[in-house]
Amino acid sequence: MLASAHLDPTYLGRSADAVDLARAARSGTRGVATHGVTAHFHATEARALAVGGDAAGAGKALNSAVRVFEERNPGTDPDWISYFNDAELSAEFSHCFRDLGRNSDALTYSQRAISGTSARSDFFAKMVGAMSQVALLARALETWMVPALLRRRPSLQAANSSPLGVSGTSPTSAVNLLRTGSPP
Repeated sequence: MLASAHLDPTYLGRSADAVDLARAARSGTRGVATHGVTAHFHATEARALAVGGDAAGAGKALNSAVRVFEERNPGTDPDWISYFNDAELSAEFSHCFRDLGRNSDALTYSQRAISGTSARSDFFAKMVGAMSQVALLARALETWMVPALLRRRPSLQAANSSPLGVSGTSPTSAVNLLRTGSPP
């Protein structure tokens, strides 16, 4: 039960609660859990720490997950954790990197996580990969394209002080500004 209890607080952004649950799962099964199960608990802790923005803590937990994972004997793991393989561990890395804003790393690990053996896992890996690509494209837009456009059309600079020259986050507003040169 503790193996998945961390998910709700993680999804709700309650990092401290998720970390406590992941650590409780590992602590409560110390000495009896297989290496695969223990690696999973380290990975869930890393994910909870990443949601809280603790890059150092997440990195340490991911390193522990890899170290223990490499010692596992999959034949000894209980059936409920049989899904936790190389692809799943890569997916956990991907989630952590996405939550830490390391979108390039998230994309790399999401691509490694697509195994073709689990539709559910592949779906989540593709979702994280797509989210990471969008974040990278948005960063590219902000870093290269918008300044280039502003150099070509100085009137856009005066439109607004936001990075895209529009108030709010409406894609329609941004497209209208880029198309017409005037805010909606």
